[in-house]
Amino acid sequence: MANLNWLNYRRAGALFDLARTPYVVGTDGLTSNPKKAQGNLVANHTRKLLPDWPASSVFKIKGTGGANVIMNSLQLETTSTVKTYTYNDLGTATLAWSDFIISPTSTIYADNVWSGGDNKVYGEITMYINAYTPVGGTDYWEITTYSRDILGNESSSITYNNGAPNTSGNACLFNGVGMGPGSGSFFNDPGNSIYAVFSGGVYTGQDMVDDYGTNPNVNTPTAYFCARSAADSAHGLSSYPKLTTDGQSGSFIYTYSTGSDPLLDNIFSYRHAATDNGAGISQQNDTECKWYYTPNACEDCWYDGKVVTVDITYKKAQVTKSITTDDDGTDWYVDVTHTLGSWSTHSTVTQTLTLPSGFSRTQVGSTFSVPTQAGYVVAIDDIKLVSVA
Repeated sequence: MANLNWLNYRRAGALFDLARTPYVVGTDGLTSNPKKAQGNLVANHTRKLLPDWPASSVFKIKGTGGANVIMNSLQLETTSTVKTYTYNDLGTATLAWSDFIISPTSTIYADNVWSGGDNKVYGEITMYINAYTPVGGTDYWEITTYSRDILGNESSSITYNNGAPNTSGNACLFNGVGMGPGSGSFFNDPGNSIYAVFSGGVYTGQDMVDDYGTNPNVNTPTAYFCARSAADSAHGLSSYPKLTTDGQSGSFIYTYSTGSDPLLDNIFSYRHAATDNGAGISQQNDTECKWYYTPNACEDCWYDGKVVTVDITYKKAQVTKSITTDDDGTDWYVDVTHTLGSWSTHSTVTQTLTLPSGFSRTQVGSTFSVPTQAGYVVAIDDIKLVSVA
């Protein structure tokens, strides 16, 4: 007959599990929450209770037979929300090499299309196409006016002017030369011309997100993280955020994890720099964090009221967004690129968590967010156990 007297057994109750560190990109998915190996489980009748865990986090508890360790769980849950907006990757193409004149496709003031262009995104473009059609020896102009706003709304009209074209704004470039009345080029002398006025203000990357960004569903699956022992290596989570290219629209910042959706962004925040151009992809990330405590078993709730102190370290990397105007021989384009800089420490935040009584999964501490910094990705890099009291 088995001896079920609990006094004849030593059973360990651990306040929490610990993380195996460091995390390995390409091996450890962010949703896997790899645990520290319990290679030092206690045996019956011994007095050693998980010596690789902090002594203050392990207790002798009452129990009969079965497993020797009751392992509770303290996990950080992170959930991200992403807002994105992709502005038309075409520049303001106004002339094709076939002499065909078309309406504007965007409000980018491209410097390889317009004299004086600054490559910025504006709220509206109004374009004037002057076609020279003399009547009876008198200068006569058919002036087509195209207008387009940043959302793609368009309008057009045609007017006729006896005497002079509309030269408001900046001339369209042809082979690098500003086209205007009398410039000739491939137009009939004295030269048809195209001019444009850009208005409505300049739109930055953050403007595009704030004004027009779309909110997908909150990213799933949610990621979970255990704290690590102070004796172990740092998590190294900041190696997970990467850039992925998306054609001429630029790059998208996401969290790399084997087999994961590119929208798995559960450890970082991102805000554009104030000067970022609004062309291509504009993106904003927010990550919300909550600590949860899940008891595995309890007789006298030996974890009730224990105070756990953890340090969360954030790292940051600058993201540089740039555009160049390009010409493929048919249309003018705007190529957008992002560059992710090297990682450096952003800050370390100390949190104090009081463990609850009871048997159910319970949030402990307050909900908090990964901090934001304009022009940077800020990511959770490490979660370290400091003390238990």
